[in-house]
Amino acid sequence: MTNEELMREVAMASSNHLRKVLEELITRSDLQAAAIVAMDGPDGDDVSAKVKALTAHVAPKKKYTVEDIKRGIVATGWHYIYCGGYGYSSSGWYKQRPDGSCFMKEVADVIYAGLVATGNIPEEYR
Repeated sequence: MTNEELMREVAMASSNHLRKVLEELITRSDLQAAAIVAMDGPDGDDVSAKVKALTAHVAPKKKYTVEDIKRGIVATGWHYIYCGGYGYSSSGWYKQRPDGSCFMKEVADVIYAGLVATGNIPEEYR
């Protein structure tokens, strides 16, 4: 299946999250293919040129916005807040699993509202 066929299948996917994950995987695949082609280019004997060609095809970091701050509920009813690979704790954003820090619903409501109102997202994603 080609990447174009994959993209058509992704467009029909019902889950928005699944669609984003699949699009990211396809993009990375395209970037890797482009890097491999660049590695076999005219500068084949020049290691420095190969390294530059490879790093030129590294996927850019995704920039997040306040719309990417999400909430979840664990099975016990506690709430958590996350953005990308970061979870929010009482000390701020930490690289952890999304549900690494849980709060009572009322506390999570206040924290979430504050994060969105101030545009507080993890530094790495700005």
